[in-house]
Amino acid sequence: MLASLRSEQSALLPSKRAQEDVEMDVQAGNDAEVERKVAAAEEEEAEEFISLATGTGTRSRVTFGVDLDRSSLSKATEVVEEESAEEEEEQSRRWEEELMRRAGHRVPLAPESKNGRPRDGLPAYPTRRKVACVSLGSVLGKLEKSLESTAFEDERALRELARLEAETALIETTLKQQQEELLVSSEEFDYFQEVQDFVKGLSFCLREKVKVIDAKARKATEECARQVERIRHDELFGAWEDIQFYLSAGRLQQAQVVGIDQLDAHFKEYTAGELSSTGSQRSDRLQKYQLHFVESYVSPQYGPSGDEDLFDDAIDEINSLKRVYGRFQEWKAKFPEVYKSTYCELAQEKLLAPYVQAELIYWDPLGVADVKSKHENGWSLDVFTWFRVLHKHLQQSNNESGNANGPILYQIRDVLLEKVRVAVRSYFDPYSSLQARSLGLLLEEINRHGYIPHVGDAVQRLMNAVLDSFSIEAKRSVLITIGSNVTPDVSVFAHYLLERFIALQDNLLTLFVTLPKGDIAATAFRCLMQVLHRLLSYVRHCNEIHEMKLVPVATQVVRQLSSSSHLLEVLSDPGQERELKHITELFSPYLQSAGQ
Repeated sequence: MLASLRSEQSALLPSKRAQEDVEMDVQAGNDAEVERKVAAAEEEEAEEFISLATGTGTRSRVTFGVDLDRSSLSKATEVVEEESAEEEEEQSRRWEEELMRRAGHRVPLAPESKNGRPRDGLPAYPTRRKVACVSLGSVLGKLEKSLESTAFEDERALRELARLEAETALIETTLKQQQEELLVSSEEFDYFQEVQDFVKGLSFCLREKVKVIDAKARKATEECARQVERIRHDELFGAWEDIQFYLSAGRLQQAQVVGIDQLDAHFKEYTAGELSSTGSQRSDRLQKYQLHFVESYVSPQYGPSGDEDLFDDAIDEINSLKRVYGRFQEWKAKFPEVYKSTYCELAQEKLLAPYVQAELIYWDPLGVADVKSKHENGWSLDVFTWFRVLHKHLQQSNNESGNANGPILYQIRDVLLEKVRVAVRSYFDPYSSLQARSLGLLLEEINRHGYIPHVGDAVQRLMNAVLDSFSIEAKRSVLITIGSNVTPDVSVFAHYLLERFIALQDNLLTLFVTLPKGDIAATAFRCLMQVLHRLLSYVRHCNEIHEMKLVPVATQVVRQLSSSSHLLEVLSDPGQERELKHITELFSPYLQSAGQ
């Protein structure tokens, strides 16, 4: 009985017994070991005390006295006693594991108990405890729901994965594209810096060269103008002096001279008594009159010396139009968008102009018809280096883009035609068939290449200057009417003046038929009508004073027009046809009298 009590006390109060053992060890003199155990005990007491012996879970009966008959105990009581011992053992094990965890030690896995209980504390064999039961359909339903939930989550995860993969691919593509764009932008910037330096150097060079080019071109134009002006002045002044001489000598009457007022106003600083010509000079002019009116203009035969090159001191990259133009085309082919956005096409036009001007310094636009007579193939724009280079590239650009545009149009409009206009203003002679044919040939050549529609404004300005010269000369032309009783020298002089006016009329017709149809041709047709009305007034004056000797000569051009259909084919406006028929009808009485 005493042993049973001690065993029960040992299970309920293990800590007290451990303390008593420690005290006994101290008494035995085992000081070092005792101190260690005391420190461990104090450390355990510092932890939260977990009692392993609780009276609630113990249902064992302890009797003092005679053992009761075990047959009188129920089976339930026996099971309860067995379960209480197991629970105490489990609680003890958990308490030890808790202490080890708090001390920082690894808790070993507890092996299965000897009676076959697993770690979770549940018995490995059936007990009398109530076991929960579920139906198979309920289990399958839960499994199906779990499967559906898992499938849904799996599908959602797959969609999320696909979205992430697409976003990743898009980001990679964007990054690659940005890298390429940055690389191209870097190349564009570097190349642009190079071209910028090139253009700066080119502009600095051209600013100095343009001054020299303009000075040389102005000098060449002034020489031609002085030559033509001297010939025209001598012609007009000689005719005025001869008229004044014949009037003072009584060989001519004032009524026989048509248009003398314009000539008198032109030479108003002279008087009849101050004639500077001598008899020998009048004899020379009379010989010229007898040879009839001939071409007086001769294209100047001058040009650059063999070693003259305005760009010979420039570096190789800018010493010719071909190299400068090639540099711009290289940039255009490499970076077309940047080339377009920086308006390089406009800059290129002005940068190429000095090279074209340099090649045209000694070119006489009013003498190209004379060049045609000297060359088998005739004159054309292909004689110019700048035209061959730019026109060839323009053809290639048109085939690729279908756009008839390029720097060549600027050179034709603002350089070539402007030089022709300056020449017309400076030294154009409406009586010169060479100059009229040269203008016609030049316009035909431009029209042959298809540039007239693109440079129409420049051609209109040019023709306005040309037609103004025709109108002015037609108004101040002097004609003489003669009868049958006129002296030979006066007759020769009158024929010469009329031939000169007919030459002006022929030159205007020659130029008119070469013009393209449209506003330019309409302006030239009005000028032609003015000249014909001027001739009509002369013929009417001859009829009024009954001196009709020169009427057949005066009306020969009108007679050809009335019998020819070529001019009618040239006319594009029905109003022009009616006006031409009207003027020929006004001439018809004099044509009949001339035929008789």
